[in-house]
Amino acid sequence: MKKSEADVATKESWWKFHTKPEDPSRDSGEKLQPMPESYIAVPLDFYLDARQAARVRQGFIPAQMEEKWFAYFENNTLYQHRSWTGYCIDQTHFVEEGEGLRATHAEVNRDFGQYQNTDDAEDIERITNAIQCLSNLSPGASSKMEDSFAAAMQASIQPNYLGSPEVMKRVVTPFYEACILEWFSDSYPEKELDSLLVTNEKKKLINILRGKDKSYTVIGTWNSTSELGNSARKYFCLDADSCDGESLGFILVQSLDAIQEHIAAMLEVASVNFEDDEDYEELRESYIEMLSPIRDFAGAVFMGTNTVLMPDKTLHNYEWGEGI
Repeated sequence: MKKSEADVATKESWWKFHTKPEDPSRDSGEKLQPMPESYIAVPLDFYLDARQAARVRQGFIPAQMEEKWFAYFENNTLYQHRSWTGYCIDQTHFVEEGEGLRATHAEVNRDFGQYQNTDDAEDIERITNAIQCLSNLSPGASSKMEDSFAAAMQASIQPNYLGSPEVMKRVVTPFYEACILEWFSDSYPEKELDSLLVTNEKKKLINILRGKDKSYTVIGTWNSTSELGNSARKYFCLDADSCDGESLGFILVQSLDAIQEHIAAMLEVASVNFEDDEDYEELRESYIEMLSPIRDFAGAVFMGTNTVLMPDKTLHNYEWGEGI
């Protein structure tokens, strides 16, 4: 079945695909299935610009049975079905924002006979990756798309995958601890510290997040100015004008500076209660532990999971005495 570049995926186009006489796996009784009664809702928060939104509205028609997804867009909702069975696996809702679209939430199939995954976080990652992949395909509903399950699984098993909370914590911790060490060295000048420690840790972290350190695997298209850059600008409370039109590297420098300044400000407040005879090492370690919610928040922003795990919070919500 040949399709022009202007083709848009519809329910009817799925049926045409499945009534090809040369299709040996076609079941003449199967139809595109609605979402079953057993489903859950998961929150989403990512933006598609005008070009990406236009591509997602076209949906996706599989050109061959190995392409396991069929997707169509209707009433600001993207429906994703398994192409062989017609089962509806997820349906993602959008609102119009400027010239683009913002994803707000999705319903996900929880009928175990149709779909076996039960991990909400995995589904959030899979849906996000699948739609990002679809949004960056060339125009036309028949563009080739890698199976999003396979893509998500392939990325997740790569060494040092930045979508892993454990990996992200390991990546952010050296910078976070360096910020605290530097503040303590200024307050305790007798304690020597490498003057370039924070600068070096910033450089390492920025290179990892930009995908320049090839020993780490980035999160699909997330590690870009339009995605990670915009998220960092918003949740680290950066000046919008100074970041406008700037590169991801520039925005990440500003982000890490903001985190360092916020940690220092919190330690200044906390230092009022320091005792003169307190042990330096114990005091430093205790504050590394007490301020860890900032480290965890930063890691979540860098992964794009903060809108789910810490909804409505920005860096400025983390103050001494406010949950820390």
